[in-house]
Amino acid sequence: MGTLSTMRHALVLIASVALAEVLVVPEDYPTIQMAIDSAEVRDTILLQTGEHRESVTLLPKGLTISGPFLLSGDTSEIRTCVWRSFSNGDDTLRCLNADFAAGPEPSFRVVGIRFAAGMAHNNEEGGAIRSFNHDFTIEHCIFDSCRAGYGGAIATRGSRGLISNCSFNYCGANRLAAVLRLVNSQVRVNSCTIYHSLAHHEVEEIPEQIAMRNSVLRIRDSKVYECGLGHNPNGTYLVYVSKPPDTLEIVNCEFRLNHFTNMIHYGGNYLNYLRLDSCHFHDNNLTGGIYLQGEPDSLTTLIAVGNVFESFSPVPMRGMHGIFGFDNSPSVVTITRNLIHLNSGGHTSFCTIFDSSRVPRTITNNYIIENSNHSVSYPPSGQVLLRDNVSTDLQYNVFARNQGYAVFQGNTPDPTYARHNYWNHATGPYDSVGNIGGQGDTVEWRIQYQPWEEDTSFFSAAPEPREPVEIPATFIGNAYPNPFNSTVTIEFVLLHL
Repeated sequence: MGTLSTMRHALVLIASVALAEVLVVPEDYPTIQMAIDSAEVRDTILLQTGEHRESVTLLPKGLTISGPFLLSGDTSEIRTCVWRSFSNGDDTLRCLNADFAAGPEPSFRVVGIRFAAGMAHNNEEGGAIRSFNHDFTIEHCIFDSCRAGYGGAIATRGSRGLISNCSFNYCGANRLAAVLRLVNSQVRVNSCTIYHSLAHHEVEEIPEQIAMRNSVLRIRDSKVYECGLGHNPNGTYLVYVSKPPDTLEIVNCEFRLNHFTNMIHYGGNYLNYLRLDSCHFHDNNLTGGIYLQGEPDSLTTLIAVGNVFESFSPVPMRGMHGIFGFDNSPSVVTITRNLIHLNSGGHTSFCTIFDSSRVPRTITNNYIIENSNHSVSYPPSGQVLLRDNVSTDLQYNVFARNQGYAVFQGNTPDPTYARHNYWNHATGPYDSVGNIGGQGDTVEWRIQYQPWEEDTSFFSAAPEPREPVEIPATFIGNAYPNPFNSTVTIEFVLLHL
């Protein structure tokens, strides 16, 4: 029996169970649009191996559109089923439009297709796929060189969806969001890869990979690498949030060899909730920071727990205010059980904490080890810059073998606190004025660092497994790799990362 006959036989068996039909393109229908128009609710449209050039409008029938991968499970077949955008003689270019929600089932599923050079006009969104008021699943797809005005690969409005096991390569946007744009949507991105995607803005503008407005985005088990290496010397934003508050969670992801301006940036109103959990950030260039707060009434809650931040480098003469910067915001901040290792900061390598007298931050139980500083200002600020902070902001952390100041005070006459930390020696930190016998890391003399911890016994093992916060049960299970558990020492972590 031939390959196509075998596939058809399998599809018929599947469809018979679900009481749905299988429509094969181009064997049964010469075009995808003809198959869509003829399909009934929950039918499957199978695209045969080859190239399909078409821009289609998906009707709200709960359809599945798939390549041969759906049956074979052979990932090599994804690249052989190619869908390219095509002009229908009007304003339509993108591959798939899901714009009509008035129907029996406003949902769709796309599986195992390579979208190549999907395009939309300069003022349009979604180069490959646009979803409006639909539930959707997009899985095991490849998005190569897709481009639009907004959302180079995918754009969603008023939708709920899952994007899983997909890769985004060399995607771009002329205005906003090279990969994904969300408006009034809830989207999960699971086990995906974003590679070298570019947003082709004017030179003076900072490009973005993802843009979200009044939305919830959860990214899990994914990789982002070699982004922000385009024309702009400041790099890129990974996520740009604007207008009504948004929720962003990034769990168990890897970020490497990127150039970020600020990894997470805001315009207009601010993020409502941000969680970074069990991620590995390494070998990235950083112009500003992972996240920098700058105004009152911005972030409501930030949680960073169990992450590794290592080998960050600043952009010459462009600052880098630390991995995190907190300034004058009444927010709940918890940064705990992270490893900050081998980073080379601009102003600071770890964090900047300003004016937190209203709401304390909890920055505790972190390892800050072997970091350095190449400040564009004088004197250099070191690993943590403090100004007008409360006494409980920064405590029970381990500072060890850092070059320059471990903690430095900003330009303020008010007391600045870094108490109950371990400075890598029982004699405490070296302070040229107040503790010249200290053999630990160096602190600036104005810092209020007494009392200090004489060993690391305060640093108890992290609970394992740690339960995620606000992560739906529909996600694939995850072991939450955490360097600070009962069986792994920090020495092991440093040797084996």
